[in-house]
Amino acid sequence: MDPLWTALAALLLVVSVLVAVRGLFGGGLPAGPRCPKCGYDLSGTRRGQAQPPWVCPECGRVIRREDQLHRTRRRHGLIVLGMLGILGAYLAQVTPRLQKAGLVGVVPTNVLICWVSVFEPPAIYNSTTGSFPVSSMALELNRRLGDGELWDLDRRQLISQMDVLQTREAWPRGSKPTARLLVPAWLSRVAYSSFRASTGLPGEFRDHFLGMNWEIGDVAPDARSVTFYVSIGDFTGRFVRPFRWVGDVPDAIKLVDTPEITAQVMHALSMGVYSDSYNSRSWDTEIAAKLDRGRAGLAQDIAVALRVELRCDDQLSYVCSLSLPDSEYGQPVDWVRFLRPTPAWNESDPADMKRWTVRIIGDPSLALGDHLRTKAWSGQFEVPLSKVWRPTPQDRR
Repeated sequence: MDPLWTALAALLLVVSVLVAVRGLFGGGLPAGPRCPKCGYDLSGTRRGQAQPPWVCPECGRVIRREDQLHRTRRRHGLIVLGMLGILGAYLAQVTPRLQKAGLVGVVPTNVLICWVSVFEPPAIYNSTTGSFPVSSMALELNRRLGDGELWDLDRRQLISQMDVLQTREAWPRGSKPTARLLVPAWLSRVAYSSFRASTGLPGEFRDHFLGMNWEIGDVAPDARSVTFYVSIGDFTGRFVRPFRWVGDVPDAIKLVDTPEITAQVMHALSMGVYSDSYNSRSWDTEIAAKLDRGRAGLAQDIAVALRVELRCDDQLSYVCSLSLPDSEYGQPVDWVRFLRPTPAWNESDPADMKRWTVRIIGDPSLALGDHLRTKAWSGQFEVPLSKVWRPTPQDRR
């Protein structure tokens, strides 16, 4: 903030508060019984009539209780003047923001955080323009965070209200509990270098980055909570999350496997097996999947994580896992690159291609890493390899 405007705002605020206090209490307590409306001395009326109600002979106000005769008089003009001065002090304080960002600079930071956490749409990358559809409110919050204008309370609110810290309460015994930090894509450039989190537990994976699940460490067998220390720049907040060990995966997340949900997953998934060498000796093929929940009406509380099997004559030839939690860039995507199994399919031979299938199985254990969802798809379906085979990278959809 500009020190000149800050000093001016502080001076105006002090003066305005004093004026408002003078208006509230400056009339003092009346020496005797007085009309609470006009201040007329009602001593004579009070002597002539011991019990209420009393009527003020000056303004006609009816006083029904004894305490009303001794009420502090308010000076409404001074109160209004003080309130206007406080508003002016705020406007003086935010004048530099107003000059930088326009009218949105007047909006308090906590209001910006509330707005974007409720109304900001998913930031899906537009490859044509190389940008994200971002509102002026989100852009201003991003600017203030990057310029270090957020107070500690603002940064704590941002972490809490925007679900920046994501983890799960229930974990199967013997598993490795995880957590992650996730922010919208329009905030990620600033957040990537300034957001950090840790539990400080033994065995914690420390070398993690924004958007990545990390193992939070060795949680005690009788733990009821886990403490996370989340940092934004020079601010570090302490956040306690509930925790409990449970028996098995179905005790940690509800498994769902109905024909209707499986059909929705099939419709929501866009999957391909691609020829993808890029002159690499480490891989020549890629399996990739994208999940579009809106297209299929898939419920938001159902996590989708996949075990993908390439099978030849119903014999397992290759297997991999794909995780599809929410992404800061919109629709979740995951992929795996690998060397084709030997013997591999012959894409130029239709008879050989008929021998190969892709079996897609819901993996609830992997779905635990989709921390905010309470259900996991556990069904399966199978498609011919020829249906999802893309012989060149240009065939990506």
